[in-house]
Amino acid sequence: MEKKQKIKVKAVTSGKKVQKLILKEKFLVKKKFILNEKYLIKKKLVPVKNVIDFKNTSESNLEIRNVSKILDDKPIIKNVSLSVEPGKIVGLLGPNGCGKTTLYNLIVGKYSVDKGDILLNNSKIQDFPIYQRSRMGISLLEQHRGLLNNLTAFENLCAILELYINDKDKIYKRANELLAKFNLEYLKNVRARNLSGGEYRKCGILQRICNKNISILLLDEPCAALDLISVNSLKQFILELKKSGISILITDHNYFLIEDILDKVYIMKQGQIITSGTTKQIEKDEKAIKYYLGQKISN
Repeated sequence: MEKKQKIKVKAVTSGKKVQKLILKEKFLVKKKFILNEKYLIKKKLVPVKNVIDFKNTSESNLEIRNVSKILDDKPIIKNVSLSVEPGKIVGLLGPNGCGKTTLYNLIVGKYSVDKGDILLNNSKIQDFPIYQRSRMGISLLEQHRGLLNNLTAFENLCAILELYINDKDKIYKRANELLAKFNLEYLKNVRARNLSGGEYRKCGILQRICNKNISILLLDEPCAALDLISVNSLKQFILELKKSGISILITDHNYFLIEDILDKVYIMKQGQIITSGTTKQIEKDEKAIKYYLGQKISN
């Protein structure tokens, strides 16, 4: 049985020190968004006060220019370039182990860039810490990370919203708005451990868009281990995010699961981008066929 304990953290707002109780379970500290918040507190930097306004999401352009990364003396990312234009869904596809997750870690700041540039709205951000990139609107949902299993979907949202809002009533109101916006009210009182795979992913995504500045959402194989019905439902959910103005970079190793929602595709192999284009272009591309698709797709 997990040992529960209350953890007090200090935040600084308008020159006043305010103690907030934002966690109820010890293992939550291990979550990346909490580690980021602790860094904010340590540096006395205040997280943004509000959450996303779906009608006024600022559109952003993410660009990766000739980025390389070496880990344990092994080149993992090799001179990679790609871009995610405002309001687009871009696929970063390739087999397991090709470097997709490592590239994500470079984008959000978990790993430092050895060579090349990462730009958001034409401003270089590769030297910025994780919290600053997050405040600028970049958010990542990792493949096997997300909700606290002992909390309900509503409580999971509130736990994150407390990082941005001080008023309890406003937190509850916004959590309800998030669930209603994407027709997930029926999950409000369901504990995370009882959610289906698709529902779990959707609620995890809702957590990642609590930041009012969210404009770039990175999804690391969100369709992994889901049945086809759940995959189709999740894709419709992702398309709703696109309508809200959020740009999305999504990874997967199965092209056919997500090709119908992609505006552009990058194919990755052994740490390199070997080709890119629209889905129609990729399906006729010789490199994509040889190294990834395996066969030409007839119309």
